[in-house]
Amino acid sequence: MKQVFADTLYWGATLHPFDQYRARAIRALALLGEVRLVTTDEVLAELLDGLAHRGPFLRKAAAMAVHRILSDGRADKGYSLVDCVSMVRMRRLRITAALTNDHHFDQEGSIVLLR
Repeated sequence: MKQVFADTLYWGATLHPFDQYRARAIRALALLGEVRLVTTDEVLAELLDGLAHRGPFLRKAAAMAVHRILSDGRADKGYSLVDCVSMVRMRRLRITAALTNDHHFDQEGSIVLLR
């Protein structure tokens, strides 16, 4: 299944009934067909922060949306931000082994040295 990254603007537009990008966001998703939306914890935090001061309706809608997104059983990786940063650094430096027992490094193809 094709994956598409969903940024804060997309989530906000789909939640806010009067957002200037709402129609475009809904139309773009429909045109993509069946896709798996991918986002980050940071995007979700930015969404919650951005809608927190726009009244109780949007605050509750954002909280419920983030809860649904985080509860989605399709996620295949549960990396922490620290793991993500570490793996990116390893890739950039072409490091293939890690002094860890964290199975997330296995998923990225690294050699886990502390078994």
